[in-house]
Amino acid sequence: MRKLLPLLALLATVSTARAQTVISPADEVILPQFTVNGTTAANRLQYVTRLRLTSLLPSATYRYFTGASTNNAITTVLAPGNFFEISNTAVGTAGLVVGYTSQKGFTGTRLSNNEFNTTSGANRYAEFTTDATGIYEGYFSVVPTGNAVFNVGSNVYFYVQLNDGAGGTAITQSYRTTSTINVLLPTGTGANARAVQGNSFAPSESFVFAYDNTAGTGRPLYGTFTEDDGITNTATFSTLDAGDYSLYIPTALTNGVQRVEGRDISGALLVGGVATDADGIFPGDDNVQGTADDIDTRNPAPGVTPLVLPAINTPLPVELASFTAASDGAGVLLRWTTASETNNAGFSVEARANGAAAWTAVGFEAGRGTTLEASSYAHRVAGLAAGRYSFRLRQTDFDGASSYSAEVEAEIGMTAPVALGVRGQREVRFAVREAQTVRVAVYNALGQRVANLFDGAAEAGAETVVGLEGAALPAGAYFVRLEGARATATRSLVVR
Repeated sequence: MRKLLPLLALLATVSTARAQTVISPADEVILPQFTVNGTTAANRLQYVTRLRLTSLLPSATYRYFTGASTNNAITTVLAPGNFFEISNTAVGTAGLVVGYTSQKGFTGTRLSNNEFNTTSGANRYAEFTTDATGIYEGYFSVVPTGNAVFNVGSNVYFYVQLNDGAGGTAITQSYRTTSTINVLLPTGTGANARAVQGNSFAPSESFVFAYDNTAGTGRPLYGTFTEDDGITNTATFSTLDAGDYSLYIPTALTNGVQRVEGRDISGALLVGGVATDADGIFPGDDNVQGTADDIDTRNPAPGVTPLVLPAINTPLPVELASFTAASDGAGVLLRWTTASETNNAGFSVEARANGAAAWTAVGFEAGRGTTLEASSYAHRVAGLAAGRYSFRLRQTDFDGASSYSAEVEAEIGMTAPVALGVRGQREVRFAVREAQTVRVAVYNALGQRVANLFDGAAEAGAETVVGLEGAALPAGAYFVRLEGARATATRSLVVR
């Protein structure tokens, strides 16, 4: 029995070590620098981060809750903090921000229906599902409480605590960040935070991050989500107006807030969802800097009376309501509509053939400037060869700031039975309208086959590229011939 004890001790050590995974800095996709002390419940506010969790079971649904702590070695005990569940897909009528709870436990039920749960013993948890490689990327939120780990000046790690991914009711592993988050305090002794409220036309349940530089480099100051999330507000200075958001900034902020950006649930920037101000002083409602209603975010005084950034100067995305692509002969017709626009100079239309790395600008449509009315656009991209193409919109503001839409795809079908082309002396490209077995060969002027380039199955509409380097052809005149059951074509080739 004595000999088994060291082995058991070793196994226990290994098990404990595996119960915590440290999230690498590369997987801290967006990790804001600051959160706020929650001793005064009325001052509490969600902190939102975007993380990538790896090495999980593939296609598994995990129960989880979040927390934060100064302790970097938490494994299977509960980390302090309340939290909101944020889901990558809408959950019933609750939407993306599913609910809030101060009671955490896997023996309870999943958050639902925009609930604000503070009932003792009514445990709640959140859920996410990994992809086929065992990875999950998404937004997570914590709401600091009066726990001592959230004392002003503390540096806390963000925790995501999971079950076994198979319906288990115990914490089996905890993921924590490599980087820490500094805790601010808006009121009382040592106060060093100021509340900020922003108005925008961003869709409800979008995600907002504030930076101290215009480029948006490094870690943001704070992260939050926009209203209306349908859940009872935590902070008294927050509002329920759609598109509004609340955050905190440190009072020691020489540069001030220089960039506020809005992102969607996938992590992509909202179209037009970036506002910048290089000196940290935002114009007020009159939109004229240098007047009495300017909003100075540099080294502000502490407090929960918010600095209010008016809608005209904070993320006002061109709210893209729809974006579609449909093949139209040898072209593609793109249509998109916007629900509202702010300072919109216009849309550059960009295209990329299937398999290509680079995007190419293929057109431009002028924007409507600033409008709360819905607008419709159409643009036809002509002269496209057969194949599949991706399209996106690059929306640009009058100040030069730009962002991209999601991508849409369309396929141009072949009208002729075969397409065969010779590019210089380097390669031959071909495609057939119907799937079939084809042979592509090079013949000399006497009609003798001198090189086989391809002999096999060709998919319908798919372009195939074969190189000519291996043919080692001497200088002279040749022709390239494609032969198939339902397609033939010949092109000339001159080797110099």
